[in-house]
Amino acid sequence: MSFNSHETRSSFADSFVLWPLRDCSGVHDPLPEKEMVSWFARWSRTRSKPVTETLSVTQRSLDQAWTAFVLRWNVETGPRFRQLIEAREETHQRYALGELAERMCTLSWNEDRPCCYVHHLEGCVGCERCRVSRPSDADWAQIVVEYPMTEEESR
Repeated sequence: MSFNSHETRSSFADSFVLWPLRDCSGVHDPLPEKEMVSWFARWSRTRSKPVTETLSVTQRSLDQAWTAFVLRWNVETGPRFRQLIEAREETHQRYALGELAERMCTLSWNEDRPCCYVHHLEGCVGCERCRVSRPSDADWAQIVVEYPMTEEESR
């Protein structure tokens, strides 16, 4: 069998899947399965990774991600790894532009503005969903005059 044969590549790739998704048999000091899956989802979100199968995310890739999670859990010893995930969630929330843009859109709609600042700059999914056209610089200047920023938006 040559090095480039399909079986060799397959068995090497198989070494990255030690446990299928949600299999806690390899976890040292596991929490109940629901909690483990919840921590996996939180860990994946901090890395902007999906946790369900889609057209581009296969069950195999989810199994690989679960295996990586289990190995990391075992090395970081559970509680320490959970603290790391919580810290990453805070950082991710603070710096995630998508979430910030969504928040700005929500604040703008709460103030009955015709659109949000993100939509003015680059287009916003929330405003586009409502079929709002992007305002020009002059239109945005008028919106700002008519709808001053709230204290929460200024922060």
